[in-house]
Amino acid sequence: RIDTGTRAVNFKVVSKPKGWRPKRQKKTNMAKGSTTTDQSEQLRLEYWRKFIKVMKERGGVVKPTATPGPYNTLSFRIGVGGCCLNTRVAPKHGKIGVELALDGPSAERRYTELVGKMSEIEREAGEEFLWEELPGKKKSHVILRREDCDPSDPAGWREQHDWLYEKLQLFHKTFKERVKKLS
Repeated sequence: RIDTGTRAVNFKVVSKPKGWRPKRQKKTNMAKGSTTTDQSEQLRLEYWRKFIKVMKERGGVVKPTATPGPYNTLSFRIGVGGCCLNTRVAPKHGKIGVELALDGPSAERRYTELVGKMSEIEREAGEEFLWEELPGKKKSHVILRREDCDPSDPAGWREQHDWLYEKLQLFHKTFKERVKKLS
């Protein structure tokens, strides 16, 4: 109510569409009086757009389903709830990577079962993974990182995107059926 008058309308949001996020505000540089988006966000957005282009050119089993955004991670479905493949970029740290992310109530059980087959998995993939358990957060990751690159330099992107593409396809081949059997 407003004072003693009639009732006021309440415009409180009670539901949001799936995947909805508020638009990010543009940052204002008060000293110069100009409005610009964060440079690191622009860099990541362009990085992911170019990566999606490489994925479409090369084809493969993993298809780009996500819309690129200005984030560190680009996710891909693997066909099992609580599991996905992520590609990551960290320009400030000179790293890129691919990971299997296990999330939710089954994450700990799935992770434990995969760790039990670690030797077999790594031998089949021909890679040594970083196995990261986060028990308090109900999530875990199996990661492959590359730390000898500069994601902030567009001149090296094609080679980095080729690496991400190859490893993303490898993760799909290595983990998709294993994770399905754990469900």
